[in-house]
Amino acid sequence: MRERDLAQLVVEHVLDLVSVLDADGRMVFASRSHEPVLGYAPGELVGRSPVELVHPADREAVGAALAAADGRVSSIRIRHRAGHWVALEGTIGPLPEPGRGPARFVAVWRDVT
Repeated sequence: MRERDLAQLVVEHVLDLVSVLDADGRMVFASRSHEPVLGYAPGELVGRSPVELVHPADREAVGAALAAADGRVSSIRIRHRAGHWVALEGTIGPLPEPGRGPARFVAVWRDVT
């Protein structure tokens, strides 16, 4: 099994929410775990900015975490598809591309509701 296949398999089976964001902050990947935690299938989230779902009072913290992308732990609330708020704790870090710097970011969140 190739390393990339193994990494994909691991990500698809973790309970934490794993997302990859492009340089504009839009999701290019969302793990399957988003659906049981937030009610959205991964395909519904790809192309969207996760900030759209963040509680208005937490949007500044998300903006700071995206700007820093240094792996610091943040706590936020995200609106579930059913309308209630889900408390998440997680990190955002860069996925650098050789010779280009960070072009994408990985976000890993855990439901702490």
